[in-house]
Amino acid sequence: MRHPLRSRSLTCLLAASACVLAGIARGDDGDGDYPKTVEPPMLGVYIGLIPDEVLQREGLGANEGVYVASTISGSAAEHMGVRAGDVLLSYNGDPLATMGQLRTDVESSAVGSEAQVSVRRNGQTLTLSAPLEKWPESMGKMPIPGAWERAMRDEQAKRLDRDRQKLDALQAQVAALDERYPAHTADDDQRIAQLERRLLSGADSPSPWVLTFTSAPRASDEPAASDLPVPIEVAGSEAGVPWRLSWSSEPRP
Repeated sequence: MRHPLRSRSLTCLLAASACVLAGIARGDDGDGDYPKTVEPPMLGVYIGLIPDEVLQREGLGANEGVYVASTISGSAAEHMGVRAGDVLLSYNGDPLATMGQLRTDVESSAVGSEAQVSVRRNGQTLTLSAPLEKWPESMGKMPIPGAWERAMRDEQAKRLDRDRQKLDALQAQVAALDERYPAHTADDDQRIAQLERRLLSGADSPSPWVLTFTSAPRASDEPAASDLPVPIEVAGSEAGVPWRLSWSSEPRP
């Protein structure tokens, strides 16, 4: 079962106004709308928290960047080539740690000014730029709850750290097995890589697991598609004999 916090995501429309010039007051209605004399710019991206698997794939921390869920047609983001699934790392050279920070940075820009963003895409860092467009008068603005975002990012950082510790423990045990039983096969390497991917994707088990040996593999050791990686078994016999890594749905004493 995936962590309930992992499945939650906040998607916000990032397109904020330019800074209010000195001597120009906001409207008297107090709703925070921009004065008629100021044109609010729009970057044009729907943003959210970066999914765990994207952070893992791109080698990022929980407080690095903002996730792009989609772009708005005709916006600066679309013109410069930002794509859904990108991670915005910086705006005009300012590293991004929160969605609110990105909105603030856009607010400090003006319609028609050049906006430059750094994005992470499939392991590559790209620099893209285009002039900011005006925010459409018919389009509303959504708030970004800063406290909620900070709490979610803190929880994500803790979760990723726990997953990394599990993976480090698994790799240490595999290294010990390599030293004792060096004649493992390519199939074993694939099984190890598969388990690592499942751990990184967030699959978890309430039961502790360790690597152990049995005298022979059993049919029951093959996991069903829905099984989580619970107690691990490595089937083998004597040193020098190829061993196999598998996991069982039944915990061992």
